Amino acid sequence: MKALKKTSQAPHSGAQVIDGNLVLSFPHAAEPVVWRMNLAQAQQAGFEIKESKGAFQLVQKSGAEIQDIARFETRESAVDALIDVSNALNGGKPARAASPIAKSETAQWLIAIAGVLIVIGLFSYLSRIAPVETSTGSNASVEQTAGAPESSSGVPVSADDFLRGQ
Repeated sequence: MKALKKTSQAPHSGAQVIDGNLVLSFPHAAEPVVWRMNLAQAQQAGFEIKESKGAFQLVQKSGAEIQDIARFETRESAVDALIDVSNALNGGKPARAASPIAKSETAQWLIAIAGVLIVIGLFSYLSRIAPVETSTGSNASVEQTAGAPESSSGVPVSADDFLRGQ
């Protein structure tokens, strides 16, 4: 007969959200536990660590109700378990992931910068197509707009003749 071989792997702990349930597995706790909570029924649930008699207890609070989850020998292992719970509730993402608000603020800044660049571009374009006046061109344009005949262009005319339209 073959002897069963013990595995020396460290027990796996963690937290996952599966089918709307938070499933916690803490085999390294003082009393190993697998714990499950329906997230639809626990909208206002919170998790925290309580110290009692030299041990650290991970608890779930919902209103005034407190439910013990797992007891740990060290504060560090209890905090690690709390971080596992937090990551699972955040969809496996770190707690410091970029929020949608920060993304929308970035998008607003990009739109504002694009708008400023468009305005500068339009101003530049319009300044290039605007007519340029010269000193000789301005006199000719005044005479033409006043209704003076083209043949009298460049010929001195008295004010009275100009006003009579001759």
